[in-house]
Amino acid sequence: MFSWSGSLDVDIWQYGKGALNQHLFKVTSNQYPKWFFLYWIKKHLLSFRQTAAAKAVTMGHIKRHHLDDALVVIPTDKFIKIANDLFEPLIEKIALNNSQIQTLSKMRNTVLPKLMRGEVRVKGFNN
Repeated sequence: MFSWSGSLDVDIWQYGKGALNQHLFKVTSNQYPKWFFLYWIKKHLLSFRQTAAAKAVTMGHIKRHHLDDALVVIPTDKFIKIANDLFEPLIEKIALNNSQIQTLSKMRNTVLPKLMRGEVRVKGFNN
């Protein structure tokens, strides 16, 4: 998912079903693995942000031609295969970690207010 307006950021979407608006691009490929285009976008992100900031009146953005003008080196299929064997497990681990962070954040947001109100007590903790 690539936000081309406002915050200009890129991330792997893993938050269930979502809806796109006019400020988000779904970036995908049938030919290249997601780590490949994810990191090429990240490589160009600083340049995209600078372009957006230079044009910002209220909310900076880039245009389609900025994406089209961004150069990308396409390696051989052999290199992609070797790199994919290295990167794919890392991307999967990042996704798993992010999913666990979401779960723990939800649990914290549910339990912490109850702890603060005294509705829940933790045995052995200041008892």
